[in-house]
Amino acid sequence: MRHELQAASDQQFPVVLVYLPFGPLLSPSLGLSMLQASLRTEGIPSQILYHHLRFARQSGAELYNRLCQGYPELMDLTGDWLFSHALFEQKPDNAAAYITQILRRPRPEPNLTWPDLEGFIAELLMLRMGASAFVDECVESILRTGASVVGFSSVYQQNVAALAVAQRLKRRRPELVARWWSTRDGG
Repeated sequence: MRHELQAASDQQFPVVLVYLPFGPLLSPSLGLSMLQASLRTEGIPSQILYHHLRFARQSGAELYNRLCQGYPELMDLTGDWLFSHALFEQKPDNAAAYITQILRRPRPEPNLTWPDLEGFIAELLMLRMGASAFVDECVESILRTGASVVGFSSVYQQNVAALAVAQRLKRRRPELVARWWSTRDGG
């Protein structure tokens, strides 16, 4: 199956639509699927790359799903934070500040014990260490398609991962057009 996925990603498409972490695992992107159907109607071949599935395999489905659900709290934006250093490469790492000010802050109704929180933080730090390499893998996969236009889904906590991938794509291929697609935009 891995060879099938590799072969599919090596096909040439003028438009590639990319779904990054942290969208739901058990359903395809309705917005990107609708956009792909519209492109097909116009005679424009496209491919959807579900890179969130690969990230979920790396992180484990349980941790991935917890992050999708906004664990420990939705407003923590933990999924976006995981990719922040991949986007802001030249800035000092903010891991300690984020952990102290956001993850370890007192909560009115704690939804996890201190040992559970510390275990969660350890998992996040391990996952974060691989985020930059994951972004590079996504870039390579997209470049293999030969696309001149790349569309990114922009829902849930996908924004920072998408910006990091787009930034690195533009470094490699400045002429490439990057666009964002969101349910806020009609899909």
